Amino acid sequence: MGKVEATALNSWPGTPPLLWLRYIDDVLLLLEDTPSVLLNLVEHLNKQVASASIKFTVEHSTESIDFLDVTLFKGPRFRQTGQLDVRPFSKAIDPHAYMHFSSAHHKSVMVGTVRGEIIRMLRHSSSPEIFAAGISDLEQWFLARGYPRKLLREQVASIKFSEREGCLRHRENRTLPDMTTVLSVRNHPAIASSDIYNALYDDDLPFRPLVTRRRPPCTSDLIIRAQTSTVEAAHNY
Repeated sequence: MGKVEATALNSWPGTPPLLWLRYIDDVLLLLEDTPSVLLNLVEHLNKQVASASIKFTVEHSTESIDFLDVTLFKGPRFRQTGQLDVRPFSKAIDPHAYMHFSSAHHKSVMVGTVRGEIIRMLRHSSSPEIFAAGISDLEQWFLARGYPRKLLREQVASIKFSEREGCLRHRENRTLPDMTTVLSVRNHPAIASSDIYNALYDDDLPFRPLVTRRRPPCTSDLIIRAQTSTVEAAHNY
């Protein structure tokens, strides 16, 4: 797909796009020209595609456009600074089928789901008014899935619109140092605790583990040993 895009855009004789962003099969295109030129560009793109299963289609507007889960539109800010505004977008067929609150999951999972959706609304809202409207819709969707109103209000109150810049800021990948390792030692009768300790803290090791854990016996161990004993007894017989 990237090769098709590069070939088509480099060979396009008309006005070059000001913006071309693609996510899988959705493209956001900004072209400073007439709608007829845009349609000619789409036709040019389709001529570059060798596969009949791939075809470019277009929805265009001079005021607003939907892309993924946001709507970009010319709001009050555009008339003042030339910047587009954004608001959350969902298709009419979206059932908003969040995990039901009666589901057998820990409460922290439910809280994390609500908080994550609030942060998504925050990122997709360019003004406090848009954010408030999105939160109102979000509350109704979660209430329909059995979430307590108190839980929703608590999470909404913990996130302010003033935090939006921080949510939009790019974060570096946070990785643990190379020497950090977590070891899980299986409980085995042939390995003594002192032997494990000496092996981990041998001077020849290139690293020092920060965390070690000795897993206690569990039911699966007993089942495995029982099955092994049965097989051996049958074989001996």
